Amino acid sequence: MSSSRRHIGIIGLDRWRGGVIYTHNLVRALSRLPDSERPRITLFCRSHSDLFDEVAELADNVIVFHSWLDRIFEDTRFDVAAQRVNAGVSTLLLREAAPELAKVARQEQVNAIFPV
Repeated sequence: MSSSRRHIGIIGLDRWRGGVIYTHNLVRALSRLPDSERPRITLFCRSHSDLFDEVAELADNVIVFHSWLDRIFEDTRFDVAAQRVNAGVSTLLLREAAPELAKVARQEQVNAIFPV
């Protein structure tokens, strides 16, 4: 496979079962493209990747990213609220809803991230 091929980052949608299934199907579809058309695939997961173990081997890379609020409130009843607060504050201060994701996406040099 060519090193000049496109690099797509896919954010693992893990808050609803339909999002998990959608992410699985997208990774599967992209991985089945002919080598000449297949992009490099990086799967970005918030906090953990166990919901995506089934397709992780089809991706070129799997990266787990955390905000500081994720670390504090992970696996509590406040985790979704903490993610929303983090996104709101980060957007106001940094003009970036998910700075942790943006940082690792830049480091990985992805050409596009889906979903945006």
